[in-house]
Amino acid sequence: MGLFFLCFAQIVLYTLGVMLACGLAVEVCYRLFFLALGRRAGRFFWFMTSWLGTPLHELGHALMCVLFAHRIEYIRLFPTKEGDAMVEHSYNGKNPYAVFGNLWIGLGPVFSGLAVIIAVLYFVYPVSMQAFGASLRVLLAGGGHPGDVLPAVGGVIQGLFLEETRAVWIRVLALVVLFSVALHVRVSTADIKGMLVGLPGYLLLSVLLALIMALTGEEAVRSLATGLQSFAYVLILLFSLILLFAIASLLLVLAYRLIVGLIRVIRGDRPPERIDLSRYSDYRDRDWDDYKS
Repeated sequence: MGLFFLCFAQIVLYTLGVMLACGLAVEVCYRLFFLALGRRAGRFFWFMTSWLGTPLHELGHALMCVLFAHRIEYIRLFPTKEGDAMVEHSYNGKNPYAVFGNLWIGLGPVFSGLAVIIAVLYFVYPVSMQAFGASLRVLLAGGGHPGDVLPAVGGVIQGLFLEETRAVWIRVLALVVLFSVALHVRVSTADIKGMLVGLPGYLLLSVLLALIMALTGEEAVRSLATGLQSFAYVLILLFSLILLFAIASLLLVLAYRLIVGLIRVIRGDRPPERIDLSRYSDYRDRDWDDYKS
């Protein structure tokens, strides 16, 4: 029984656990980014990053709807005064595949955002990304470990400053796209609620796989764990590209607020009003409600 629970925990942790953790990490950066900016500047930067980030977020949902036999009833790629950006979809509740798909529809923006970020980086920084791809292949082959992630990401960071394969204007435009996408590759509260419908199917499949492997023997469980670890390392390495730009955005804003604060202290200005955290406690997909007034 202990072998079964160990195998089940590894399956959940190394698959859904890793993907959900990465999506939530971006969600935290997203909330802190706009909280640190404040309402006026936050409204401006939200619109500036939403021109690409929001449609890509919704298209990620829509793509997964198609893959899992859901019917798209209505799609709005940009928030307007009529409502928020959204994808309304329906499915046959008697179709286990479609029900299971709700889990991955919620994670759709993570995959669509990741695909765009990787494509942009490979086009603009090919030399750095070739080294990144080499590290990725090592992890896929099962010959890597978590320590390989940091050097691979460090090489990408170095390439952002030193590689000059493309013209300056292309690199500047690429950074605008990367920052815009990274802030919107998030797993929101609404996404998580939708994912709960497909969670029982995922857990059932995980239980069945863990049971089969446990009955097969300890060696089979160990082999599965090794494969799942390699898969998790690959996911972490890929998603680290998203977190790289999400965290960089947050650090830039915090540096901005620090500089503004120091200037106010030097000039002897009155301290700004305290931010009411309750006003920013719920950044759902309904972002327009926070900025339209």
